[in-house]
Amino acid sequence: MKIRLIHAVIFTLFLLVCGLFYYVYTKPYEVFVEKSQDEAYVTWVSHTEYIAGDSTGQAIVSVTDYMGRPLNASCNLSLLYPNKTFVFTDLPMSPSVIAGNYYRVFTVPNTFGIYVEFVNCSVVLRPNTNVTASKSNSIHVNPAFDFLVNISQNLTRIEQKIDNLSIDMQNNFTNIENLLNNLSVNMNNNFTFWGNNMTWNFNYTNELIKNASQNCTANITSFRNEAYTWYVILRQDIYNMYQRWIDEIDRLLTDAFGLGQIIQRVPTGGGATQQEKSWLDRILGR
Repeated sequence: MKIRLIHAVIFTLFLLVCGLFYYVYTKPYEVFVEKSQDEAYVTWVSHTEYIAGDSTGQAIVSVTDYMGRPLNASCNLSLLYPNKTFVFTDLPMSPSVIAGNYYRVFTVPNTFGIYVEFVNCSVVLRPNTNVTASKSNSIHVNPAFDFLVNISQNLTRIEQKIDNLSIDMQNNFTNIENLLNNLSVNMNNNFTFWGNNMTWNFNYTNELIKNASQNCTANITSFRNEAYTWYVILRQDIYNMYQRWIDEIDRLLTDAFGLGQIIQRVPTGGGATQQEKSWLDRILGR
């Protein structure tokens, strides 16, 4: 049983090796057999999806012989709209730095749809042997790409607006900070100015009050002196008036009754005797 299993495994491995040998050595031969030594072959290299209005559209082809070796060629490019009218015809293509490659840059039309690219190459295959090789390809101007481009452009604009808003906000914050700093400095200066003014006003008011107090004291003293002087003058006038009354009464009594002078003159300054004061009280009805 074990011997049969080993034989089966060995047989399977033998078949796999034979198949691999056939693919490696036989398949390339079949590919080359399908191509002619007297023909040149054009293969498209460029992509087929484009954005409408793209200025960097490119048609790139590779020109080779039947074994895939690059060939020198002169190639022209034509492009057809989706309605199969020409966008342009037979524009010359330039050789690339890669041997056998040729390219043409063009602006992608704005019309959406499937376009046809057509390349026609003239190839010097061998001395005195010129051949022509051509190949068509389709490209797609995709509206979905245009939508994505619009989104990308909108995002870019939004990002730019956000950046500008951020810059504006930063500038505003800086301006506000400067304003606050200036306001703080001004407030400090104003507080200092107000403090100095208040101190000066307090000192000035205190000086006014002091002067007013001194003036009031002087005025009170002056008024007191004037009042005292007035009082002394009034007292003297009263005494003089009393003296005139006494003199008049004394004269009347002397003339009426022939009495001698019974009432003594009241001394100036109020220095009257007790008897004289009682006479005055009786005469004045006090």
